[in-house]
Amino acid sequence: VSFISTIDNQMFYLGKRGWLGDEVEKQVRLICLADEPDPGPKWYRRLAHTISMLTIFLALVVSWIMVVRKQSAGTYLEPIIKVEFSDDVNPDLGAFSGVYQINLERTRIFSSRRSVYTETRSRL
Repeated sequence: VSFISTIDNQMFYLGKRGWLGDEVEKQVRLICLADEPDPGPKWYRRLAHTISMLTIFLALVVSWIMVVRKQSAGTYLEPIIKVEFSDDVNPDLGAFSGVYQINLERTRIFSSRRSVYTETRSRL
């Protein structure tokens, strides 16, 4: 096996130097390129990639902060909720029905708001 490997290496060397013809030299160069691929993208490609990834990351963080602020401000909550409880067997046994309106109370922690629904009208 060592003998065949040595002959292979010598033939590869001769082919690389162009002693075995142009076609063999071309194939040897392709093999050399496959063995030692491009070390990586150029510095400007890496810089462009880094800048684009940072831009996407910052856009996601800013969007997330906007959603969190809107959630804490109660933007996505319904201002008025109408509640109707009833009983399928006996409709007169409805436990409670009413209309509730939202009140956003400030808390001391991070000055966020807490959503509290208070009763404005009720029927018994």
